[in-house]
Amino acid sequence: MLEFRRTELLRLEESKGKLSLGDVTSVNLTILSGGLQPNIVPPELSATFDIRLTPTIDFPQFERQLNLWREEAGAEGKFEYLQKDMSSTGHGCITVDRPDESSDQVWSILAEVCRKANGTKVLPSIFQGATDARFVRRAHLINPKIAKPGRALGFSPMRRTKVCFFIFIVLVGAMFRSKLTLIFYANRHGPGPA
Repeated sequence: MLEFRRTELLRLEESKGKLSLGDVTSVNLTILSGGLQPNIVPPELSATFDIRLTPTIDFPQFERQLNLWREEAGAEGKFEYLQKDMSSTGHGCITVDRPDESSDQVWSILAEVCRKANGTKVLPSIFQGATDARFVRRAHLINPKIAKPGRALGFSPMRRTKVCFFIFIVLVGAMFRSKLTLIFYANRHGPGPA
C-alpha cells in the first residue's frame, strides 16, 4: 500500500505541474493498532488508511488490487470501509474529462468572463477534497428521469492561494480586499450578449 503511495507521489512530481492532487490517489496510514504490552504478541493488528481515490480510477480494479496486496502479505482478514459511497463519487460509472470551451457552454462562459476581468486564465483541475458536486452526481439516484450521474463543475476564484481546508475562511478574509462579481448568462440560444 505504501509503495502505491510512493508511485502516485512520484507520478504527481514527475508531471511538473500538469497533474494536481485530484489527479492522483492519495494514501495515508492514519491509525496503526495492535497489542497492549511490549512483551506480548497481539492476536490481532489493525491498520487504517485514508485513501482519496481520484475519480478517474476504476474502483473495482483498485479493490481487487487491495485484496491481492493483502494476500501477498500473507494477511488473513478483510477490509472494512469506514466510508464507501460509490453512488456519489462517480468511480466506475463516469469518466472525468477536462472541460472544453468549444463544446461546453458553461465552461466557455466561465473562461470568457475570467479573461475579460483582468485577463485571467482558468485552469481546470480535479479538486482533491470532497465538494458538493457529489450531490449533483447523485441526482440520477433520486430522479428516475435522469439516466446517468450528473456532471459538475466547481469554481474557486482564489488566485495564487494555497489550498488550506480548515483555515480557508480566515485566509480568504485576510487576502481579498476587492469584490469579484461574475455574471453568467446562458440560454438555449448561446452564451448570451458579449
